[in-house]
Amino acid sequence: NDSRFLKAYEGKNVSMGIRAERVMPEGKLGDSFEAFVDVVETLGKEKLLYCKIEGGPDMIVSVPGHLEFIEDTTYKFGYDIEALHFFDTDSGVRINTIE
Repeated sequence: NDSRFLKAYEGKNVSMGIRAERVMPEGKLGDSFEAFVDVVETLGKEKLLYCKIEGGPDMIVSVPGHLEFIEDTTYKFGYDIEALHFFDTDSGVRINTIE
């Protein structure tokens, strides 16, 4: 968890990231949000969902291939807050690697 390193970045530009596979459909994990699924890319054992978040950045969510998603539909997703990573926006360096 990178949160203990964030204090030094108060008032600075920080970007947040999470791996596509750490976001779960139906908001069943930790905190949740809604996203509009713009494109569904089927890759066999998994699907990539190209999503838009109202007022936020676009994101890609990786889900098991047997789950059904319909393009142009809004879904609820959940994520594990412990899976979040933070980066210095200006340099791109992950914050917890800076000592």
